[in-house]
Amino acid sequence: MRVLYVFVTVIAVASSCVENGKVFRDGDVWSTGQFLKKCIERTSNMHMYTEVKIIACLTPSNEVIKVGEEQRFGNTNYRCIGNSDGSVKLHSRTITVSPYRY
Repeated sequence: MRVLYVFVTVIAVASSCVENGKVFRDGDVWSTGQFLKKCIERTSNMHMYTEVKIIACLTPSNEVIKVGEEQRFGNTNYRCIGNSDGSVKLHSRTITVSPYRY
């Protein structure tokens, strides 16, 4: 009697994020416009997938503001706001300083 042994080799293929034709691996961080993005590998019900998450906003001078934070640079306040639908917006407000009166 012949016994046929079948060896199954499981090859783990690294998941990746693709944006504008560029490939990013789990943990990679890059900027697009006024946002800093990160490729994140997730597992749900034994299914592995990746997602692109916006982790911060970039000011016009490329200062980084994390989602949910507010910072002041010069005479401008910036807020990086994350919404419940996953969208992120950068809000800015110019601060006007009144001259001192003597």
